[in-house]
Amino acid sequence: MLLGGMGLHAPFKSTLEGGQRAGLPTRLCDVGVAGQKLPAIADIVLEQPSLMFNPRPIEFAGQLLQGLEAARLRFGLGHAYNA
Repeated sequence: MLLGGMGLHAPFKSTLEGGQRAGLPTRLCDVGVAGQKLPAIADIVLEQPSLMFNPRPIEFAGQLLQGLEAARLRFGLGHAYNA
């Protein structure tokens, strides 16, 4: 089931809200990940074998960074990643 036409699936929303209610961090900046570290993290992610199970093919780090920025803008999931 999609919510609000945003493509946000109910199980994801439920998990996110549950984490928020429990006081768990839900944003990268909440756990001390600074925006300037994201390119290096994206490079590491590209080396992970589990990436092949991603529903969208990821071939370069810029795709990961674009996805993070899109999520931030659409869902308010943290601060700007170039900060």
